[in-house]
Amino acid sequence: VQTYNGCSLIKKAYKYPKNLIDIYGCYWGCRSLKNAPDFPENIENGAYVYASCESIVLPPKINNNCKKLNSVLEYCKSLIEMPDIPNGVTDVVNAFKGTAIAETKILPEGINSLQNTFLNCKNLIKIKNIPSTVNNMDGTFKGCESLEKIDLRYSDFPNANSFISTFEGCTKLKNSIQGKPTRLS
Repeated sequence: VQTYNGCSLIKKAYKYPKNLIDIYGCYWGCRSLKNAPDFPENIENGAYVYASCESIVLPPKINNNCKKLNSVLEYCKSLIEMPDIPNGVTDVVNAFKGTAIAETKILPEGINSLQNTFLNCKNLIKIKNIPSTVNNMDGTFKGCESLEKIDLRYSDFPNANSFISTFEGCTKLKNSIQGKPTRLS
């Protein structure tokens, strides 16, 4: 846990041992780290593992046992592609905040909150989907300055009940979510 947290001069990470059970925050803040090793099969919590690793360009492969990816790659400013998110993941809060990704990948059902997940992804231009299980979209796309068009309907995510600042600062956005919210608190 947080094995190399803040070791900002580490440039290369090696494959994780197979028997590892927790990688929470392992390389958090290693700003010079250029690669992101794939998650071992036993890992359920990938939270913060590569947060603020500003030099990572490509994402790791996430194993099928992983459930938590909150802040996994937040502030990886050079990251141009998000990883495939396996079924069973429930937490992606802040996961890709401040990255350089241009489009999302398909997000699986079971994710509960997209709060700040893509906050300040200034290159984001395409959203593939919003899982129907999502209940919180606060700040999800806030600050996504390149986002021009969204092809979403409120009926696609009927459990969402909070949309605070969801698209705030999306200065190029030319349309809104179609339909009307089904549940608002």
